[in-house]
Amino acid sequence: MKRCMDHKYFIDTNVLVSGLAYDGNESGLLKLAEQGQIEIVVSEYVLRELERVLSGLDYDGKEVEGSIQFIRAMAGMVSVNREEISVCMKDVSDKKDAPILAACIKSRAVLVTGDKKLAKEASKFVRVMPAKDILEAMEEK
Repeated sequence: MKRCMDHKYFIDTNVLVSGLAYDGNESGLLKLAEQGQIEIVVSEYVLRELERVLSGLDYDGKEVEGSIQFIRAMAGMVSVNREEISVCMKDVSDKKDAPILAACIKSRAVLVTGDKKLAKEASKFVRVMPAKDILEAMEEK
C-alpha cells in the first residue's frame, strides 16, 4: 500500500465515532492516518461533538480525553468563524451541519461522512467519499 497524500480528508464526527468504537472501514481509515498514509483534517466543532457522543456511549472521562488526544495527534485542524458558518447555513437542511461544511470547504479537503443527507448536500460544494471508497483506492495504488 502506497502513501496517498494527493487529497486531504475532512473526517465527520460519525466517521470518527465509528472508527474509534468499532472495527470496520472507518477504523481502517484512522489506521491509515495514524500510519501517515493519508492526511486527515478535523475542526474543534467536530472534536466537541466527538466528546459529547463518546460520553453518551459510556466512555469514561479518561477514555474520552484519550480519544480526543489520539485524533489531535494525527489530524490537521481547521478553524472557521461565524461568518463562514453562516454562509453555509442556507446550503444544509440540518443547521448543525453548517460548521462541518464550512470547515470542509475551508480545508479544501474531501468530506468523509456517513451522513447521507449531508453527503448529498455537501457534494454540491466539495468532493464526498465514504471511508470504504478511500480504502479501496489505497489498495489500488
